[in-house]
Amino acid sequence: MFPRFTYVESRLEIGSPEAFDADSPRELAEQAADQIKFVIRNERPESVAAILTEPIGGTSGGYPAPPGYFERLRKICDRYDVPVISDEVITGFGRCGDWSGIDTEGVVPDMITFAKGVTSAYVPLAGVIADDWIGDVVRDEGYDLGQTFAGHPVACAAGRAAIEAYDDHLIAPPFCVSRSEIERAVDAFDAAIAETFE
Repeated sequence: MFPRFTYVESRLEIGSPEAFDADSPRELAEQAADQIKFVIRNERPESVAAILTEPIGGTSGGYPAPPGYFERLRKICDRYDVPVISDEVITGFGRCGDWSGIDTEGVVPDMITFAKGVTSAYVPLAGVIADDWIGDVVRDEGYDLGQTFAGHPVACAAGRAAIEAYDDHLIAPPFCVSRSEIERAVDAFDAAIAETFE
């Protein structure tokens, strides 16, 4: 998400200190969200269509945002009437232990974009989930959008089957584990490897 920062969470040190000079993950979350606020205010809120974000930055190394970041981002966007879009192409459909990665942050976005996991990657399919207020605008006022290829029956059938399988037993305990459980397992593995090679 923000590749140029430093903070230590468990055993992981990320990036470099140039972008934000934070002493803790909480302080980093505040500074990073405040940077978004600065940009919104600097560009004028009415000129910002939305904030598009990944719950876990895929191209920046798979790092999660520091605790509190998304809650602060949501409050800032609400204050300035800027929609939040969560890109769930990488994090959706159980990959983070819940239906969407943003669900693990306790924040509700205005829109969610998704792909890949919706069909368990067997067939290409993508989509968008929008809050009621966005759906109402599109329904009542229309939206000029041309599609040359959409709604393929095989892709939709694969998506429906995958969602049913997820809902039946894959996105539910005991198959889903929390981030802290994974971190404990990785730490134990690291300790065992270190002990082996001492």
